[in-house]
Amino acid sequence: VFYLDKQTRVLVVKDFRTFRRDPTQWVVLAIFGILMLLGASNFRQYSAASLAVMDKYAISLMNLSGTCILLCAGLSRFVFPLVSLEGRKFWVLGLMPVSRRQILTGKFAFAATGSTLIAVGLVVGGELVLGMPAKPILLHAATAVAVAVGLSGVNVGLGAYMPNFRETDPSKIVVGFS
Repeated sequence: VFYLDKQTRVLVVKDFRTFRRDPTQWVVLAIFGILMLLGASNFRQYSAASLAVMDKYAISLMNLSGTCILLCAGLSRFVFPLVSLEGRKFWVLGLMPVSRRQILTGKFAFAATGSTLIAVGLVVGGELVLGMPAKPILLHAATAVAVAVGLSGVNVGLGAYMPNFRETDPSKIVVGFS
C-alpha cells in the first residue's frame, strides 16, 4: 500500500504480520485458495471445447459471480474481525500519533488492495483462458474492483461499528455479534 502515508503503512504491516502469524487463518485461507483453484482449473476444459459465444459469456459471468461470492466469504472472515483482533491492546493505538480515521483507512486499504488484486486476477485470468473479447473483460474487471472495494468498506465499517474486544478467535468474532 505504497499510496498511504508512512504511519498508516506501519499499521498495515502490523495487520499483515498479525495475519501471517496466525495458523488458523492460514488453514482457512488455504481452503479458499483451493476452492478458487478448483474453479479456475476447469477453464482449460472449457477453452479446449468449441463453445458458442453465449456459452462463453455464461461461463464468464459464473466465474465473476463465484469470485464475488468467495470474496464476500473471505472478506467477512478475514477483514471484519480486524478491529476486534486489536483486543485489550486497542488503547495502545490511541496513544500512537495516528487518528482513528487513519487506523480504519489503513485497514480498508489493506483489505481493498489485497481483495482487488485477487479478484481482478481471477476474473481476468479466467476470461483470457476462455478467449473473451476485451470489452467484457474490462467490464467484469471493473465489476470485480467495485465489489472488492465495496465489500472491503462494508466489512471494515461493520467491524469498527460492532467490535468485540473480549474475543481472540476470529471465527468466533465473525459468527458472534455482541
